[in-house]
Amino acid sequence: MASLESRIFSSLEKRKDLGLFRSISDKNHLIDFSSNDYLGLSIDTIHQETTKQLVSNQQMVGSTGSRLLSGESAYLSKTESIIANFHDVEAALLFSSGFMANIGLLGTVIRRGDLVFYDELSHSSIRVGLQLSKANCTEFRHNDLQHLLDLLSQSDHTKVCFVVVESVYSMDGDEAPLLQLVELKQNYPNLHIIVDEAHSIGVTGKQGEGLVKHLKLAEFIFAQVVTYGKAMGTHGAAVLGSQQLKSYLLNFAKSQIYTTAMSNHTAATIRAAYDALERRADLHSTLRKNKKAFESLTGLQSPSAIYSVLVPGNSEVISASLILEKHGFDVRPIRYPTVARGSERLRINIHAHNTHQEIENLVKTMISKCRITFDIS
Repeated sequence: MASLESRIFSSLEKRKDLGLFRSISDKNHLIDFSSNDYLGLSIDTIHQETTKQLVSNQQMVGSTGSRLLSGESAYLSKTESIIANFHDVEAALLFSSGFMANIGLLGTVIRRGDLVFYDELSHSSIRVGLQLSKANCTEFRHNDLQHLLDLLSQSDHTKVCFVVVESVYSMDGDEAPLLQLVELKQNYPNLHIIVDEAHSIGVTGKQGEGLVKHLKLAEFIFAQVVTYGKAMGTHGAAVLGSQQLKSYLLNFAKSQIYTTAMSNHTAATIRAAYDALERRADLHSTLRKNKKAFESLTGLQSPSAIYSVLVPGNSEVISASLILEKHGFDVRPIRYPTVARGSERLRINIHAHNTHQEIENLVKTMISKCRITFDIS
């Protein structure tokens, strides 16, 4: 019988042999074309000033316990009201991360016997939440409405049904067809739509309000998950929906009940990020200009700040990433099995804090050193 140590060692060695071994490394000295900090808020003075204001106002920094015990505060409740008002929904409930929000929402609201149809490119946190629900879950082909319609037509229309999508998908940067999904509700009254806005909040729309609000669809969406560790430059997440949904999650979602409540400090940085969305039009304008500059040099197009440059093969895409790192750029390789075999890619995120010269130098390096070609005809 193998020992635990040998089992762990064997698993790690196998991962190394497959070129899939992961390790932590600090690459903050490189030019950032990798992080999800699309607006550059994590390096903006906005969060530093927020911390100083908390201290000067003698606000408690830590939360001291779970929300239902000692962790509740007027500051947290007010922050949730600010979030709900911004997104045009009845209520918001804060979670410590997007992962915790997804498993809390999906693993609690959806039950055994319900029907769930989810996009095949859904994030791992969605998949884990659906596994916890023990519902009858079926993938549909990415953004393929006809495939979804075929599945719905074959389903039991008397059962509670959910369609789960991301507004912006993290690997390709494309958007879900939310308008068409909402139209489906006319023929399927038991259908409820859940949208993960992780890569849309802060980027999509005039103020970075996210795709749901941008399309004025909030009243048709059962629940949204917005996260704050990407364009908002801090961390945490919120589930948006009805007041009844909020009460339900407070009573039944284990990832909410059995964890330490969000600190006032984090809530303050979330408030500051929302304030920046409404007041810092320069950030959105600069991001759009940088996207346009990158697209003009590469011919690539994206409704979001995420661009994929295909470099098939795990070893090939890793090599390209290392070449870019050598020349001062942080661009991460996305390997199989995170993406399908043959669709390995460099995932390039454009930010408001990138300069046009940095963007031009990145593209030149990809062409001259990585031998990547772009069709800009």
